[in-house]
Amino acid sequence: MMIRTIPLFLSLLLLPSARALYAQGEVNLNIQVKDAKQKPLSGASIALVETTSGARLEKTADAMGKASFTLSEGKLWKLFVNDFFMEREIEVPEIGRTNRNMTLTYNPELVERHAKQSFDRFNFVWTAQNYSGNEAPLVGKAMVRVKVTTRTGTPQKGISVRLVHGTTKTGLSALTGANGMACFMADMGKSYDIDVAEVLNLSYIDIKNKPNLVLTSTLQYDAPKISETRYGDTIVQRILREEAASGRAYYILTIKRYGEGLAPNETVYLSEIHGKDVYVGYTDEKGEVKFLLPLGKKYMVHFNFEKDVDVIDLTKVFGYVNGGMELTYRPNPKLENPELFIPKKEELFLVEFERFLQKQYPDPIKPDKVGLFLRWGNKFNPQSTEALLEIGYTAKGDGMQMPGNYSFVLDRSGSMAGYYRIEMLKLSLIELVKLLSPNDYVSVIAYDDDMQVIFPHQKLSNNKQALIKAIEAIEAGGGTDMLASMKQGYEFVMSKYAKNQNNRIIILSDGYDNNQPEVLEKVQEPYNDKVSCTSVGVGEDYNYALLKILAEKGRGVLHHVADSAGFRKVFLHGLVKEMKPVAYDVKLEVLYNDKLVAEHVYGRTPLPGSVNPLKYQLPNLYDGTNEVALAVFSLKKADPSIQNEPIIVRIRYKEKLDGPEIMVEEKIYPEWEEGSGKLKMAVEKEQKKLYAIAEINRALKVMAESYEAGDNAKAKKVLEETITRMRDLYPLADDKDIKALMDSMEGYLEAFKNLANKKELQKKKKGS
Repeated sequence: MMIRTIPLFLSLLLLPSARALYAQGEVNLNIQVKDAKQKPLSGASIALVETTSGARLEKTADAMGKASFTLSEGKLWKLFVNDFFMEREIEVPEIGRTNRNMTLTYNPELVERHAKQSFDRFNFVWTAQNYSGNEAPLVGKAMVRVKVTTRTGTPQKGISVRLVHGTTKTGLSALTGANGMACFMADMGKSYDIDVAEVLNLSYIDIKNKPNLVLTSTLQYDAPKISETRYGDTIVQRILREEAASGRAYYILTIKRYGEGLAPNETVYLSEIHGKDVYVGYTDEKGEVKFLLPLGKKYMVHFNFEKDVDVIDLTKVFGYVNGGMELTYRPNPKLENPELFIPKKEELFLVEFERFLQKQYPDPIKPDKVGLFLRWGNKFNPQSTEALLEIGYTAKGDGMQMPGNYSFVLDRSGSMAGYYRIEMLKLSLIELVKLLSPNDYVSVIAYDDDMQVIFPHQKLSNNKQALIKAIEAIEAGGGTDMLASMKQGYEFVMSKYAKNQNNRIIILSDGYDNNQPEVLEKVQEPYNDKVSCTSVGVGEDYNYALLKILAEKGRGVLHHVADSAGFRKVFLHGLVKEMKPVAYDVKLEVLYNDKLVAEHVYGRTPLPGSVNPLKYQLPNLYDGTNEVALAVFSLKKADPSIQNEPIIVRIRYKEKLDGPEIMVEEKIYPEWEEGSGKLKMAVEKEQKKLYAIAEINRALKVMAESYEAGDNAKAKKVLEETITRMRDLYPLADDKDIKALMDSMEGYLEAFKNLANKKELQKKKKGS
């Protein structure tokens, strides 16, 4: 809920009534529309459009420019005047009644001019000027006089004024004199935005190509009455005048603690999205916290024990802005209780070692479309009885372009607003849509707290532009509930299911959801034999565990994107290739002699009951597939005769779904050396890194499983042993990826130590 007070432009008043008295949510909306001269706009068409259903309500403004509506259905309505979107949305509450009175200024030209303004001032070149304002304009120049006054019209001296030309990243700067004037010789034919003091884009001026032109603009500037203390990127405010100021929104957050009512003495954080600054405030006895926030930015709301709660969007407002929001604080137990910092198995964030594979394995030998490559990372010796086997496999060939049947399930929750996630996701998805066939069936579903069908499931035909526009309109905000959207995606695909087509849902998310993994897995179960599931993890800190489970259970692939380059690679290479499989029903087998023990095959889960040979079901392979698995073997007994019997690795696959099975096979013999016995695992740089990440992932899984089983000693031991081994492999800690994972393990180890200390303190307290 936003309350904005803008002189001569807009005012909005929200009057909440007792919600608990009503079982049906309802909004009584009274709208008045004025023109640019603030006269009532009689006869204007005022329309409300519901974002999910597309339902439309329309009325004609009376002689006073007024119209009234009652909204008791739908959730979110957009407001249009004469078919121009007024950048206003009205939310219908689940329960209770809200009365809203809105006064709007209909001025599309002004809105579009403000939309051109940028808040970027990085790397600008500024030219200082000092004119009195009485000089005649120079050739090719206009005299621009900017007068800065208070709200009461008093001229202000010594105020910095800048004329900003965004296209060339240049600008002019001057200080106001005793008459409140800052004067400039500015280029004719250019448009400038006007900054006053710290306020960016307070106004603008468009200069015509007219000789001897003198322009005067009078602007009100009210400096915020505020004291700000900065600690690094953190800003604490002391507001001395509680009202909106130039370039600052006066914003009140009312915080309620879930199940407890108003929340006094809570810390509230507002972090700039696309920026570094974090504003910190503390609720008073009414549960209120007040901020004066710079306009032109978006802010994510956090609490101590709950992150990414909601978004405050100040990018589309101007003038004197007052706003407010009521939020319910639901502390995350993992953050509120330090011992819960130790993750359970399903909460682990793991970095797949395969993503660090850079080498290209040899192409398959024709006519095979799948190839194998085997290499030892080290040799066995009398004291070091463990060795690493690298198993690389590739696919090459023209895959069959199958008809597509796709449902894209897109996370637009508040957490997706950070780090440009939602915008890059939309742009990449649009690029992918352009590559789809008109005969493909496609749907797009977006979700936060609720599901919204952005594009119903249908043959794409001539609807690409409609689909692209629907994707462009998606914005982030709200909670996260994947369940209904995922189920709808499967049902959409099943509605057009055919055996010989690519039936797939694609989940695009950071993976943080209100539902437990097993609940989402159950949604998949009825469809797994017919519909595959690809998941794309967005951001550096995406929920690996959940998205990996959904991809594996759905016989699909997990992709990860952290930046713009990653988006393009995944969408325009990874997902496109998944539309043209080279090999279906792919199985990997590893057969070894009875003198060896297969300790681990990293990155793969064996099929139930398979021991020797170990068997693994792989996802479909595509042209250009270049993947790796790492197997660790140990000796039952140190014996040079192990060199005499090979390890056999096979891949079985089909070139068509109903085609015959094809097998490729490679053999490799264990290698032995007489030596000191010190472990020399994976001496080659890339192989060493792949092994290190795989081993860290294994240790973290053992840690989580042991912790869940109550065996904290085992969890602590595996962390200590793995940290020691990694330090031996990387004594200089010169790999940033390995260092980050080492830091994570050491953090978990510290948590176990703290947990042990806490139990000891509790024991002493009980005994005293």
